[in-house]
Amino acid sequence: MTRADYAARWSERHIRNSGSNKRIATTSSTRKNNQLQFQTARDAQKFYTVSEVNKYIADLFARDGELTAVSVKGEISNFTNHLASGHFYFSIKDAASKLNCVMFRNNNRLLKFMPQNGQAVVVRGYVSVYQQRGEYQLYASSIEKEGAGDLYKKYIELKEKLEKKGYFDEARKRKLPALPRRIGIITAPEGSVVCDIINILNRRFPNMPVLLAPAYVQGKMAAPSICAAIERLNAAEDVDVIILARGGGSIEELWPFNEETVADAIYASAKPVISAVGHQTDFTISDFVSDLRAPTPSAAAELAVFSKNEMLVRLCKIKERLTLNLTGTFAKNRSSVILCGQKLSAGAPEKKLENLRMHLDRIEIKMRSILKERRMNARAALERCSPFGYISAFRPLLDKYGRRLTDIKKMASMALIKRSTAADARLSSTWLKFSVYDYKKVLQLGYSIVRSVKKPGIIKSKNDLAANDKITLKFIDGSVNAIVTGHAENSE
Repeated sequence: MTRADYAARWSERHIRNSGSNKRIATTSSTRKNNQLQFQTARDAQKFYTVSEVNKYIADLFARDGELTAVSVKGEISNFTNHLASGHFYFSIKDAASKLNCVMFRNNNRLLKFMPQNGQAVVVRGYVSVYQQRGEYQLYASSIEKEGAGDLYKKYIELKEKLEKKGYFDEARKRKLPALPRRIGIITAPEGSVVCDIINILNRRFPNMPVLLAPAYVQGKMAAPSICAAIERLNAAEDVDVIILARGGGSIEELWPFNEETVADAIYASAKPVISAVGHQTDFTISDFVSDLRAPTPSAAAELAVFSKNEMLVRLCKIKERLTLNLTGTFAKNRSSVILCGQKLSAGAPEKKLENLRMHLDRIEIKMRSILKERRMNARAALERCSPFGYISAFRPLLDKYGRRLTDIKKMASMALIKRSTAADARLSSTWLKFSVYDYKKVLQLGYSIVRSVKKPGIIKSKNDLAANDKITLKFIDGSVNAIVTGHAENSE
């Protein structure tokens, strides 16, 4: 503050006090009359109503010039922005005491910043009594920043320090398990927080095992207590995720979750940590270090585990995929069997038929291997995504598909045997037809094959030969050489 500002403020205060003294002097007689009437009424009635006492005190505040226009310096605490009315409710405090404040919407909409817990400010307004509750409070007309409070400074310094060390990096944060074996909870053992978390867990996934690690969540013992609880839950083998929870409060009440030791414990945790501290508008160091931040403890329970209905939907989708894959496999292998049958029916030789049989055997072995692997993968998927009770519920369906698979395999084998038998019959018939035209069969009937020594090929007409041509006659039991002497007349 400059000297000019100080002089202006002193002058303003001096003028206000002078005016207040004048008002007090002019109303002193009125006050005495009111006190006299108050005393007379007390003597006459022997008692007062609560409203009368509160109104009398409010009048005293209204007549006090020091309280009708006052500037108070302090640190904001318990700040609440009432969304329905638009009013601000908060406290300002120093090392020794605290003063409740309210700032109505028509005044706070002129502010150039949103007040936050821990800010050091100067609040201007008047002090009066809220008669319905009999509480006095400061009705603020304006708020000016005075610089961050001590706790807020510590908060900013630690936040910057841990951010440089990589505590807030998203790359190091782990995903939550889809179906944790047990959920660890760190909070005060009494109160509504632990009850809310357990109730929501039971609603989303009944009988979900939990392990409560009780800890102080406020005061000097809170930070070491929270660190010890994190260490205990990390030692529990069946705990897969940890919820660190506390209800709302002032910055002082939430301060243990801004301690560096707590941040180190969360960072070193081998298991994912969900931070659920305060209300949605409260942000602590633990929120930034943890693997996941939940706005409230109830929301943390919602994030920690899938609901039963969601799990059933996932199981139904897995069943649909299995059915589709099995149907596709059957259709693919059935097409292969049909194609092999078509190739067999095309009159292939015996060796090709044998090769096709070997190929079909390989297809059958591969089909069995694929179907066995599909069943094993399906069973493993169900075991991962469902409790054992849900898997048992789907076992009859898997057995049904297994029986259908066996029936289809038998039908495929029978069809293959039938087609193979038909192919053998066609092959034998073709072979018989070919054997009819064997030249050896013709020679056995007494015929012979005539070849010319000079010309290649078989002599099919007498005109292909002349006198003195040398020829070879082939019979069933051998060949003889001869010489053409001439053409003979046709004779039967």
